[in-house]
Amino acid sequence: MGIPHVDRKLLMRTLRLLLLLTLTTGVAKAEEILKLTAQPIPFFIESEERGTFIDLTKEIATKLGVKVSVEVYPNVRAIDIFRKGRSLAFLPGSHPKLDKHDYFETEPIFYKKIFIYSKSPESFSSLKDLAHKRIGVTMGYTYPPDLAKVTGVEIQEAANDEGNLRKLHAGRIDAFLGEEVSVNDGIESLGFKEIGYKKEKFLTKEPIFYAFQKSPEGERWFQKFNETIRLMKKAGTLDKIVLKK
Repeated sequence: MGIPHVDRKLLMRTLRLLLLLTLTTGVAKAEEILKLTAQPIPFFIESEERGTFIDLTKEIATKLGVKVSVEVYPNVRAIDIFRKGRSLAFLPGSHPKLDKHDYFETEPIFYKKIFIYSKSPESFSSLKDLAHKRIGVTMGYTYPPDLAKVTGVEIQEAANDEGNLRKLHAGRIDAFLGEEVSVNDGIESLGFKEIGYKKEKFLTKEPIFYAFQKSPEGERWFQKFNETIRLMKKAGTLDKIVLKK
């Protein structure tokens, strides 16, 4: 027996509606991929898959039910991509080459502290103590602007903290300016127990946060990320991820 004429029309309308819903859902899902650009930071952003900030970003995305695409580029290129609106978010948003009036700023996810590491920590408390010394710094970090003005200072750059720690251990530099969490992790891994720092004497303290585009979409995701960061702080889970506690 054939399908009645009226039922065939209803069937066709139903099929078209289901097809439309399927296509619409597919487009919506495709659009829910948040693109984030980042620059390499030892320990925190080592690649698109490694680093505690990467782990945190993925955890936030999971909680929000969205896919996140993290692309890591060298300093200048990463900033250029974000400025041109080719990514929705940037990390670290505290970068000095970004104007804070041009983006939405989440709550800090971490405070970066720079200390002076050496084999004789008691000898170094401030920048003036670095006069006529060989000082190691790590690519990817920002340092006090007055560092280059210190009398007779010789600044040597290394690709990572491990390189600077090895140079300090071997006596090829006198001191090393490093971020506390990353460097302490390196000291423990390398077993260089003779290297230390004055914990109460940091040179700089800088908040690290996500920067989102000043657009309707950017504001929407800024609010979602910000609320999730607050909840994770309250639950104590944020530091466990960032600091590997």
